[in-house]
Amino acid sequence: MLTVRFGRFVLDEAQRKLTRDGVEVHLTPKAFDLLVVLASDAPRVLSKSDLHARLWPGTFVSDAALVSLVKELRRVLDLGDEKISSIRTVNRVGYAFARSIERDLQGVLLWHWVVVSGRHVVLKSGENRIGRDPASTVWLDSAGVSRNHARIVVTARTRRLKTSEARTARV
Repeated sequence: MLTVRFGRFVLDEAQRKLTRDGVEVHLTPKAFDLLVVLASDAPRVLSKSDLHARLWPGTFVSDAALVSLVKELRRVLDLGDEKISSIRTVNRVGYAFARSIERDLQGVLLWHWVVVSGRHVVLKSGENRIGRDPASTVWLDSAGVSRNHARIVVTARTRRLKTSEARTARV
């Protein structure tokens, strides 16, 4: 379950609660679901079709419904003193959460991975080798890759991780 902080807000998915300065803020159930989806994938841009599939699986809903939810979120999250909207519109593509997020990682198992040809390879704690050697953590069958091409060391992290600090390695 997702628990994040951004600005004056705390989003707690387990309790289905959004608070601003400790006071609960009302959202419709679908707007809350949209906020959870956008915040959990932040700062990635989610396509409209992906959002439709995640919010209304197996159901046809017009784009107007999604636009309405985005407007509701902006009314609640954009307090007027900020010049940038919390929800970023990417024309003809979709939406992204535009605020810096602090994720509460206390008691949460962290997963680290690399993406290889579209599949996620989970990295273990400590040293992970990438290369042509079949004993490598991430085995790459390519002539352009040496037997011991790279090394990734996964170490303990702090309890909080800002989205802007998160990195995804693509191989």
